[in-house]
Amino acid sequence: MRNLRKRPTTRSVRNTHSLRIALLGAAPLVLAQSAHAAGACAPSWVQTFSAPSSVVSSSVNAMTVFNDGGGCPALYVAGSFVAAGGATVNRIARWDGTSWTALGDGIGNGTVRALAVFDDGSGDGPALYAGGNFTTAGGAAANSIARWDGQSWSPLGAGVSGDVSALAVYNDGNGEALYVGGFFSSAGGAPNTNNIARWNGAAWSSVGGGANSEVSALAVYNDGSGAALYAGGFFSNVGSSPALPVSRIARWDGASWAALGSGVSGGGPDVYAMVVHDDGSGGGDALYVGGEFTNAGGFAASNVARWDGAAWSTLGSGVGGVLVDALAVYDDGSGAGPALYAGGFFTTAGGASAMSIARWSGGSWSSLQSGMTGFVHALCAFDDRSGAGPALYVGGDFATSAAGDARLAKWQGCAPGVDCPADITNDCRVDFDDLAIVLSNFGQTGPDIPGDVNNDDAVDFEDLSIVLGAFGSDCPL
Repeated sequence: MRNLRKRPTTRSVRNTHSLRIALLGAAPLVLAQSAHAAGACAPSWVQTFSAPSSVVSSSVNAMTVFNDGGGCPALYVAGSFVAAGGATVNRIARWDGTSWTALGDGIGNGTVRALAVFDDGSGDGPALYAGGNFTTAGGAAANSIARWDGQSWSPLGAGVSGDVSALAVYNDGNGEALYVGGFFSSAGGAPNTNNIARWNGAAWSSVGGGANSEVSALAVYNDGSGAALYAGGFFSNVGSSPALPVSRIARWDGASWAALGSGVSGGGPDVYAMVVHDDGSGGGDALYVGGEFTNAGGFAASNVARWDGAAWSTLGSGVGGVLVDALAVYDDGSGAGPALYAGGFFTTAGGASAMSIARWSGGSWSSLQSGMTGFVHALCAFDDRSGAGPALYVGGDFATSAAGDARLAKWQGCAPGVDCPADITNDCRVDFDDLAIVLSNFGQTGPDIPGDVNNDDAVDFEDLSIVLGAFGSDCPL
């Protein structure tokens, strides 16, 4: 057990300078990592968000993992809720595994529907972008999209003239940019930016002439011919002069649009979610598409289908119900490897009972116990560094999960958590603070001494080697 009693000061680092120089020559620079032994377990729902200190007050629509530079990565959760854990957060908040933190004044009105992390090249590093239907962020004007840099909110120029439903980062050959999909007629006043647009950190521009109706989902996928941006939604044409007829889904390679065979049809039809996944069948990565449809590429497909770059295929008998609203890839540590998880509003998957959430292992569907009573809108894998390993977080409009949580729930797998012993201060980075603790306690023996990285009741050369070997690294690597 690493017990940090006192955070070292700059002076304590200087005072141990001579010892550090002497030991640097003698200590091997070896990176030591260990993993918590995985005991026998079965993935299950873990009650996490039902107590007043953790519950969110309304619907969760989007989640992502982001490091704002203040320490470890955290789970960022957004939607229509005003409060989280009893505190006012205004539609977006940060969850570190134990408590909620507001992002300044949050989003002032409306709702947030999409989140993404993007580095605009300004030199400030990655920032969090939130899109939805709102007019203010952090108390200042921001039309449906805004940027959080870890300290404050800022608009993206004049924003967009309607709703934002999807965000993705893609490099079309001219550098990475943030692509924005939704239901709007223009972005920043730029021409031909209807329903999809590109933000390069300074200005808005058209994506091949836009789309003729809502873009609800965006994903980047390489079908073997190079990475391209895939857009899904309710549109039937993309581009202009002339427009290209498509059926709810299209591919943008940075220069032109292309259809994905005959696309999806029937039902809505509408595409709400996309994710790239290798199901282990030998075909490599494919694009998985979820939404409200009954046909994909001419095949019967109930609300979910697979595109391999050349043809459509089904996922068994699909998902029976209204729609699939979220897709994510997650490894629950059961030994089968990463699997595809689908969330939405449905009652069956593969013909068997599955309430609003299900798992596709590459050959069959399975339920997550009794699932949810209500809509699932968002799925995100996140390791809160509790030692239990990554969990799948599930957000939506549901009244309760099998564990009793509402609107936000945690499906805990069995994959071991990554133990990063060199990160003594638990700030997800091995730096001078960690080294100073070892040096200031060097030579001491006994239980629970700060700096006893390998837990052998002595702060010695072995501990120093572990810290020096990982020095300057993010942790876990």
